[in-house]
Amino acid sequence: MRNNLLLMLVLTLLISCKKPEPYITEVNQIFKPLPYWPVYPGSHWIYVDYSSNNVTYTTKPNYEQVNFRYTDSIVLDPILLPNYDGNYFMGYSKLVTYGNYPDNLYDRFEPFFSEEIGKKFINAQSGYYQKYYYNSTETYTVKDFLDTIHHTYLGIIDSVIIMDKVIDFTTQGHKFPEHYNLYYAKNIGLVRSVFINDSTNVKSLVLDLKDYTINR
Repeated sequence: MRNNLLLMLVLTLLISCKKPEPYITEVNQIFKPLPYWPVYPGSHWIYVDYSSNNVTYTTKPNYEQVNFRYTDSIVLDPILLPNYDGNYFMGYSKLVTYGNYPDNLYDRFEPFFSEEIGKKFINAQSGYYQKYYYNSTETYTVKDFLDTIHHTYLGIIDSVIIMDKVIDFTTQGHKFPEHYNLYYAKNIGLVRSVFINDSTNVKSLVLDLKDYTINR
């Protein structure tokens, strides 16, 4: 009986002295690109601009860790995002930092695209550009969906969404409006950008996709 009590005491001590399991942090969540903006790491797109020059846009070779600053005192757990042309993207939204520089800077994701016809986004920013204060408002509207288009360099392209983009840029009391139609193709990305002169209704090709590589 005494031996049994001693055994129970030893077992109790062993259980109470058992080291806690080590805390294992979760693996950073990867936000992979969506079909109409497939900016997978290690990809590139070569465009022909209005001067017939080649312009290349690329993504960094790997997903990059981002600590999302929600408020001045709250920084969310790090996430992994693709970095396209120096900017971070989560799906159809772009990571934008706003606030009073260098204090009180916060992050937010601003949507710029949708697959829903008629969907509209308005993104506003303000700050200093070349020492002058500015206000900029970008309005995106999903205009149309085309089953196919004939592209100058790529031939027939399927599943194309046309996005209307209007920029109202104001600085020193002067307004500098810009108007574009952007063509996004599924599993390719931006294939064409067209500038629209609202006063004359003349359209000018700004960018046209010539070649691309998507590293899925």
